[in-house]
Amino acid sequence: MAPKKKSPRPKKSIPEPTTVETEVVFPEPGVKKLELPLNVEQLNRLNGVPLPPPVIRPGERGFGLGSELTRPLHGSALLEELSRMRQERFLTDMEMACKTKAFDVHKLVISSVSQYLREVLAKDPGLKRLELPTLSPLGLANVITFAYLGRVHMSLYTIGCTVSAASTLQIPHLLQMCMDFLMAEMNVHTCVYVWNIGAAYGLTPVREAARRYILENFAQFSETSQFNQLTLEQITSFLQDDSLSLPSEVTTFQIAMKWLDFDPKRQEHAAELLSHVRFETIPASELVSEIQPVALEDLPEPIVGVSCCALPLPPRHTSRRHRNTPSHEDQSSVTQHNTA
Repeated sequence: MAPKKKSPRPKKSIPEPTTVETEVVFPEPGVKKLELPLNVEQLNRLNGVPLPPPVIRPGERGFGLGSELTRPLHGSALLEELSRMRQERFLTDMEMACKTKAFDVHKLVISSVSQYLREVLAKDPGLKRLELPTLSPLGLANVITFAYLGRVHMSLYTIGCTVSAASTLQIPHLLQMCMDFLMAEMNVHTCVYVWNIGAAYGLTPVREAARRYILENFAQFSETSQFNQLTLEQITSFLQDDSLSLPSEVTTFQIAMKWLDFDPKRQEHAAELLSHVRFETIPASELVSEIQPVALEDLPEPIVGVSCCALPLPPRHTSRRHRNTPSHEDQSSVTQHNTA
């Protein structure tokens, strides 16, 4: 019986290369694949350029010497991506909660700017929720935005809650931004508000800058509605200050009277407030023409003598700007007037 013919064995099929979206480059056919990475000496032989070992000289850059490359705006792009991850709650590992709202955050990001959170996590690294009942939702949201993006929206209407959150969480860079904003927004209409914010939150540079601004612009400030809202302690402290800048002591008297006239209940403080007006520096002619008529018309009878210099006045400092000490002739005139 004749042997059976063997059928030819099928050839192995070669799989077609697939397209890879990551754009990985494959070696072309016929190119030998390198099993191990080349070192610099082997690479130089392949290129036919036998380079000598580089001699590095101070400040020199060139062929054979390495250099560091930097991705432009890498930090900004990283922060934007981290913020996007937070919004998607991707890998967030802690909640920061105020009374009415909670925010998912990354511990690493917030603790990188908050000394308070860093100390809390040092004691309890597994903390999942941080309660901050004294903070407002807006203040806490502003702190989180600053931590992730390095920016925050500020206005005089919301600056208080931002300062409170930054102070509580101990974020010095955000506090400095708040102080810079408050100083930039200062004018005769906002200076008292800025002063109060600085005093309430212990922002000493802001408080001192606002006080200096008020003292240096007291005449213009006295024309605003905020002037009439000063407390007795506040206006007294201004009238006592040697740095008070006013054209004359007559102006000081007129401003004090304006504050007293705003509310009839303030008349009981007239003697105390007017004791800080330096009548001894006012020439006798102006005492008669400017001070006495107002005092006789607007002040209670027991106070008139004080305003007209009938009583001895306490000694004053002589360094107050724009509030000059009287000349010898003026002092004599005041003495004669008091005697009369």
